[in-house]
Amino acid sequence: MMIRCKLFDTRPKRERSLLYGREDDLKEIEQIIDGGFWAVLIGPKRIGKTSLATVLTQSRGGIYIDVSSVLTVKELGLRLIDEIAGGRLKMEGEVDLKVFRLTMKREPILTFEKIIRKLGDRLIALDEVQRLNDRMLPRILSTLYNETTIRLLFTGSATGLIKTIAESAEIRGKPIEEKEIRPFSRDTSVAFLEAGFRRGKISYEPGQLEEAVDRFGGIPGWLTYYGAKRCSGKSHLEAMNEVTKLAKKTATEESKNFGALQRAIVLSLARFSGGAAWNEIKVLASSKYEQISKSSTFSESLKSLQNLRIIEKRAEKYYLVDPAYKLLES
Repeated sequence: MMIRCKLFDTRPKRERSLLYGREDDLKEIEQIIDGGFWAVLIGPKRIGKTSLATVLTQSRGGIYIDVSSVLTVKELGLRLIDEIAGGRLKMEGEVDLKVFRLTMKREPILTFEKIIRKLGDRLIALDEVQRLNDRMLPRILSTLYNETTIRLLFTGSATGLIKTIAESAEIRGKPIEEKEIRPFSRDTSVAFLEAGFRRGKISYEPGQLEEAVDRFGGIPGWLTYYGAKRCSGKSHLEAMNEVTKLAKKTATEESKNFGALQRAIVLSLARFSGGAAWNEIKVLASSKYEQISKSSTFSESLKSLQNLRIIEKRAEKYYLVDPAYKLLES
């Protein structure tokens, strides 16, 4: 991608100057970390959690690990060793990584703890941590907190694992603090596109940026894709169509992980131009999913979608967080 389009680089940001509209979030997260707390960044996909994590670790000489495909402590330990072997993180004293690799496979808990003790006062960001569900994880985290000076930053689009960790006997009472990363406001979304177009010296017609924001909402990921398309020479219409197609494909793939009732709720909520009340969604969802027999079952599915940050509740109405889900087909 051309240098002039840095603000619209679709890869996670590493420079603080390129993390548009998140300075207040960065400062608050830094206060959490500096206060001795472990920070947990919660928010929907494509909201910028990864960029926040990479900017923070980059600026503090820490390490960022994508754990979206990591399921166990052993796998996490091996990923950490890979980062050290790649020279991205230094350890205190002499270490033999080959030995650590062997012992990690046989004694993952003890080996992981030994490695962490040699990292000193570091910040480690574990991105998309919701799939890491090893029953030994709370014990390790408790040891890290009590016996090391390591600092941790978690990100995820679901709160289930974090709640499990926070409420476990080993971790209960430890200073874990959540930070919600929210979509841009409409004004910030438009200002973000304006800044990118101005820096890249890209011309646009009145109303085009507002139309993009109306289509893609305050989700930085989709706005960045739109800006990147325009930077590459696409017209407004071409960029709108291509990003819409990508958003629909992405939402369709992600929705395959939903249960039948969850999907019915999302499809129902997509029919409303604004938000919808509990009973309005239930009535429409019932026509798509006939097995709704109990209000508690419906409420549980609705709550699970809130935990996933697919849906949010404001006042007495529910809304889809990411407009991409409005593109799903029944």
